[in-house]
Amino acid sequence: MLKIIHFLTEAPRLLQDGRIILASGLFDAEWYQLAHPYVVRDKVDPLVHFVKNARKYRLSPSRSFDTARYLDQHADARLSRMNPLVHYIKYGRAQGLAVHRAPPSAADRIIASGLFNEEWYLRQYPDVANAGYPALLHFLVHGSREGRSPGPDFDAAWYLAQYSDLAAADPLLHYIDYGFREGRAPRRTGRVFELARETLRGVEDLEPELYGADYFEHADGIPVINGRARHPVARAFEKIVKRIETPPRAIVFLPWLVHGGSDLVACHAIRSLAEKYGEKSVLVILGDSDRLEALHLLPAGVPLISFERLGEDLSQPERVELLDLLVRNLQPDVILNVNCRVCWEALKRHGGRLARFSRLYAMLFCEDYSASGRRNGYSDQYLRQCLPYLSGIYFDNQTYIDQLIDQFGVPEELQTRLVNLPQPAPDIAEKSPRTRAVGAPLRVLWAGRLMPQKNVQLLLELAEGNPQFEFHIWGRGSHALEMRLAALSERCSHVHFHGPFERFGTLPLVDYDAFLYTSLWDGIPNVLLEAAAAGLPIVASGAGGIRELVTEKTGWLIEDIRNPLPYVQALRDVAANSQQTQNRAEAMMARLRENHSWQNYRDILLHQPYLTGGLLHAAPLDNGNSERASGRNAGETIA
Repeated sequence: MLKIIHFLTEAPRLLQDGRIILASGLFDAEWYQLAHPYVVRDKVDPLVHFVKNARKYRLSPSRSFDTARYLDQHADARLSRMNPLVHYIKYGRAQGLAVHRAPPSAADRIIASGLFNEEWYLRQYPDVANAGYPALLHFLVHGSREGRSPGPDFDAAWYLAQYSDLAAADPLLHYIDYGFREGRAPRRTGRVFELARETLRGVEDLEPELYGADYFEHADGIPVINGRARHPVARAFEKIVKRIETPPRAIVFLPWLVHGGSDLVACHAIRSLAEKYGEKSVLVILGDSDRLEALHLLPAGVPLISFERLGEDLSQPERVELLDLLVRNLQPDVILNVNCRVCWEALKRHGGRLARFSRLYAMLFCEDYSASGRRNGYSDQYLRQCLPYLSGIYFDNQTYIDQLIDQFGVPEELQTRLVNLPQPAPDIAEKSPRTRAVGAPLRVLWAGRLMPQKNVQLLLELAEGNPQFEFHIWGRGSHALEMRLAALSERCSHVHFHGPFERFGTLPLVDYDAFLYTSLWDGIPNVLLEAAAAGLPIVASGAGGIRELVTEKTGWLIEDIRNPLPYVQALRDVAANSQQTQNRAEAMMARLRENHSWQNYRDILLHQPYLTGGLLHAAPLDNGNSERASGRNAGETIA
């Protein structure tokens, strides 16, 4: 009786969930049936099955949504009683919660292997064709269990008989997931035995005893190793070499590619390399994560590879080994590391060796801190060990360079390798002075990542305590901070939290009168360059390198960066002194034209560091190697 009551109370919600999911276009019924063939076997509607079971069994609705990862990454979805996909459709998408592709299902892996041949399967098993059963679906539901083979290149019965250690394993999936890597044969290897017989016949005259022995009488019992790469690093290397069209002249290592300032900085460098070498000759590698949320930042045509998506489940030491193998074999002209920990580890462990094959460069921006307040930036962990091997390190501000020289006691001969590289600002269009209706509140824009570094706590205090201004807040990041901003927006009519944005230039910038920046530590963030290029008056904390851009002549620089009162006074000045505001905005644009042009950026990359040559410097590496990648097959492994 209780079960009937539960069903009657749950049925309306399940029906509503089904309608929401169906309307979203995120449910792929065909994929779901192939991924979960027991649904077909039990004659259950795939959508009904997903609605009822997705949360309990962490089932994905399509290739584009990984239910398990969504629940693992987002606590509010995990703690709710909602279907995970419904939670994303109703709440997660608006909040900018990250979603990922589902891991390949058994059907996906079978299709990708190329071992399932639909035409062969239907010819081989006419009962399937006569029943009108889709070939792959029949194999998944029935054929595999009945010992049927998927195609001419895999003999399921022979594979099970040949390898007695498999027990009750699915032979095809075992071969795809393990056997191929282990060098196991997918079917009888007659040609191998023919070659072996020919070899023996060639030496029988030398050893007459061979005449009387038939070593191939029980050929099926002879193990055959096919010579394929067994180590995951070797397999990953082979996959990368097969994916690239030509040996790259430059490789840029990133941790991921998301909507962040360092990602945009990296893509400026990638653009400059692509202009020099051509798009196909620049390879971008995501070394730490498969987060790929800002592909639009990359120049069109530049190839990208993620270590995590190579399907080898590489540990960090294995990724370091893979990076070392790639550089020594591909021998690009230059390597550039932008915040990739795997690359930093490789430079730390193998920098001396890697420097023999490529010129090595990196980028650093500012210090970083752990949750407990301890310094833990890349410079703290790697600069001392790696600087001797690097041809140069580019910074977006001089302040941090001076700080590191003092902190680490960098010797004079290495100081020249630390280069200030002002980042290029967006194109500056001629703009009319901003006007605001008499009596209207100052409309303040804040845009960036919602994280402790950006001092969002101070932003919350400023926004809540100053109703004389109108605050418009854009960004994504910490879910807890997003929830606090959303709650404040609902509570205070003068505060508007708009959520994530893809590009600064897509924001309604003409609707705002000033830009507010509250960071606790920083270099020269790109968002300030973009705000300045848009003609927005800037009120910014004096953290890190910001004071090199924002001064009393170009904006309002806040020295007491944790105190809200100076920010409030600066915003009042912006509101009250329109001529002063216009003058400072024009002075800021003049600074951008002088220091932050694309031409200035490329000139520095071409000529600095002066002694070792810039990232775009064309001189060959003087490393004693007589043979470079251009005269070597990309896949030829160096011992």
